[in-house]
Amino acid sequence: MSEISKTSKLLLDVAHDWLAEKSHIIEPPFNVEILQNEADIQASRRFTAEIFVKLGKITPDSLEGGIPIDDPYHKISTYFAAYQPGADGERQMVSTARLVWSPQTTINDMRMPVDTLRPESAKCLLSQPPGAVAEIGALVKTKGVSTAATLKMFREMFQFGERNKIHYLVCGLQPKLYPSYQQMFGGALEKLSDENIYFPGVSDPQVPLKIDLLYSYGKQKQAMRNKSLGERAVAAVVRNYFKSKIPTLQ
Repeated sequence: MSEISKTSKLLLDVAHDWLAEKSHIIEPPFNVEILQNEADIQASRRFTAEIFVKLGKITPDSLEGGIPIDDPYHKISTYFAAYQPGADGERQMVSTARLVWSPQTTINDMRMPVDTLRPESAKCLLSQPPGAVAEIGALVKTKGVSTAATLKMFREMFQFGERNKIHYLVCGLQPKLYPSYQQMFGGALEKLSDENIYFPGVSDPQVPLKIDLLYSYGKQKQAMRNKSLGERAVAAVVRNYFKSKIPTLQ
């Protein structure tokens, strides 16, 4: 699928979901949940591990019952999942992520290798009080599923951040995915290093990123002013899709 086709599908799926939320008549293409019960959380972890094995990021012998044996961040993680209605009436998990966070955690409790970041970026994150930074991890989706599923999950994470007074989300992203995320989030997405860096437990270098939740709306809008009409259209749809559920975004 070409980039133009992918963008068109993303816009259509977001518009479909937006209309479903407003009308309460048609079924949304995806439903997103914060996972509460242990069975759903373990299903999410198995889903992620299966995709990571296929991608060569982890090996099968690092798992037990389909779940990573060594996962020091599990106990301070909140899990999210996007579901798609299945043909047989059963919903299907199509995208997952987790936020490594608790009211007591700081950036030093997360995987982000702060010592490899630009000095000013490291200083900003290290100066944040407990609970002000959360790290996105285990972000995957089923191949072929619209990015709208992951985008809706991001919106749920933004809402979680707002409720819990989180200022920054940080993550490591595959370099090939960075352009599409930059298109969606624009100036709200900040690279923390001029070079791609290695995260603990990740075999490939990642783009270290930060999202300023408090001012994401304004930063994204400002960064799009000199972009093409198509880029501005995508950014505007994403921006207002988030704003519809998080009116306090600035």
